Order: sequence, then structure tokens, then C-alpha cells
Amino acid sequence: MALCDIFNIRRDSNNIADIAGNEEIFTANFRTLQAFNNLYSIASDNSITCKSSILSLFIMNSFFSDTYIVENCLEIIQRIDGDEASHLKKLHSKLRTFHNIEKLIPQKQNSLNNYFVELKRRCTWLRYHPHYWVQYAMCRLSFGDTNTAQEHLDSAYKYAAQRKSYHTENIDTQQARLYIMEALTCKANPRKAYSLFEKGDNLLNSIINDLHKFRQILKYEDVYNELYPRFNSGDKVRFEHACKSMIDATEKALEDAVPTQRMNFVKRAQLLVSDIVSDIVHQRQSS
Repeated sequence: MALCDIFNIRRDSNNIADIAGNEEIFTANFRTLQAFNNLYSIASDNSITCKSSILSLFIMNSFFSDTYIVENCLEIIQRIDGDEASHLKKLHSKLRTFHNIEKLIPQKQNSLNNYFVELKRRCTWLRYHPHYWVQYAMCRLSFGDTNTAQEHLDSAYKYAAQRKSYHTENIDTQQARLYIMEALTCKANPRKAYSLFEKGDNLLNSIINDLHKFRQILKYEDVYNELYPRFNSGDKVRFEHACKSMIDATEKALEDAVPTQRMNFVKRAQLLVSDIVSDIVHQRQSS
């Protein structure tokens, strides 16, 4: 039930039974449990209503060990692998995405890594799928492990190349993120740092305007604060032009957005690179 809440899957008794792998939800013993009735109620259409949906993630994070969550999620994804029921396909997709697993076990590095190691053993077809490798790369990047993440991104590109017309935007976004992360480790070598930043910036410019792209642009603030003062004059000019290009990209994205589209990261990116350019211009005029 908590997984249904967290991943926005309809909480009816049949769905819950499918996910749990048993029919306890239908039994009187279960439905009369005080713990169940404190949090949930059963509607007339047999759906389960949560009295406080915010509690589901809190309960998952606070009352279950990361080992328990990992083992149970792996058991579920293995059991429902290949099932065409829409609610199970949706859950399967959620459980193989890093962002969603991180919600369930936040900041648990070993458990997150173990989950993705074991995932490809439980669902062996994932070994040859680019999406799996980019998700595993994201896991390693969250620890700052760019070397292993690069190996996983290389695997993602390899398997993407074997699929007809596979779009690599998600891989490219994480590759750009990796380049910028590595640039920030090269303070002692400003030329190398700029070269890595430029690789990341070029990749981002090649990607369609979407939320994931603009999240990476937020890292330009760290590049500006930590690396820009060390850049030579030519690289400083090129960095300024890169920021101006991203201002244009954010303006285009906001112009093309539909009213229901969430654009928070785009607006934040636009404000950030605009402030950087304004500060560069101010410093130039003051010198």
C-alpha cells in the first residue's frame, strides 16, 4: 500500500494483492488490524483510502530497514517481471529507476549500490538495456564515483547503439553531469577543468530542452565560483558565452512550455546563469 501511495498507483484491493503476492488484503483479520485502520479505510468501490498520504514515505524511511526495503523491492520486481498488467508494469518501471529507489532508501550508499547490482541478476534482460546502465551510473554519481559511473555510461551507449533509433538524451545528460563533476575536481589544472566543462556544456546544448537538462545547468554556479577565477582570459570569455547560450535555451523552453508544465528548474537555471553573466559584466566594468 505504501508503494502504491509513493508511486501513484491506484490502491484497490486487487492491485495491492498483485503487488504483495498474496490475498491478505481481502481477509477480515487483516482489515480489522488496528494498525491498518489507523492509516487506511476501505471505500465502497473496494479502493483503499490513505488517511494521510504523506505518511507512506515517512513510514517507509523511518520504520523499515534499508535491507528489508531492498530485499522486498527486489522480490516484487522479480515476481512481476514480464507481467503486462498496467499497474504492475508501472511499478516495475518505478522500481528500476534510481530517483525512485533513492526515495525509499535515501543516502544509503551501500544499499543503493547493492540494489542495482542485484537488480540485473533478478531481471537478467536489464544487463543489455541502456536504461539500466544509465540508472546505475546515476547511483554511482550520487556517491561521487565518476570512474565507475563512466564505465556504466559507456555500457549504456554501447547497448543504445545496438537498438534502432534509440534516443540517448538521458545518457547524454548524465555524461554531461559527469564531465562537470570531474571539472570541479581539477582546480589545480584550470585548462583541463575548462576542457571538461566545455565537453559537458556541448553535450547539454545538443540535448532537447527538458527538466533533466536544466537541472545540470544549476551546477554552473559551482563552476563559476570555484573554477572561473582560475580560467585564462580566453576560457573566461568562452564560459560567459556558454552561460548566455543557456539563457537563450531557458527563454526558449519557457516560451514553448504549456500551462500545465512544471518549469521550476528552468526558471532556477535561467535566474542562475543570468546572475552569473550580470556579475561577469559588472566585474568587467569595474576593473
